[in-house]
Amino acid sequence: SKWYILLAAMDSAHSLVVVVLIVSTLLNAAYYLPIVYGAFFQSAPRTDLHGEAPLPIVAATVACAAGAVLLFWLPGLPLALSWDIVGGAR
Repeated sequence: SKWYILLAAMDSAHSLVVVVLIVSTLLNAAYYLPIVYGAFFQSAPRTDLHGEAPLPIVAATVACAAGAVLLFWLPGLPLALSWDIVGGAR
């Protein structure tokens, strides 16, 4: 991880690597902390402007969920289909 790279760079006196890692960490914090703050520490605006999802969105969600359930119960199905496509050569 970044912590072990930082420790190794400090032990071997590679100050440029230490500076780059610290700047990278600060930039990551500047990027992610506002997102985390907004997600967990601010209240959401109360609006009732939403409605039902359009039919294509619902159909895509149902198809994806059905595919996930199908692959859970029949995990060998994609492999069998691929073997049929390539002509059964194993």
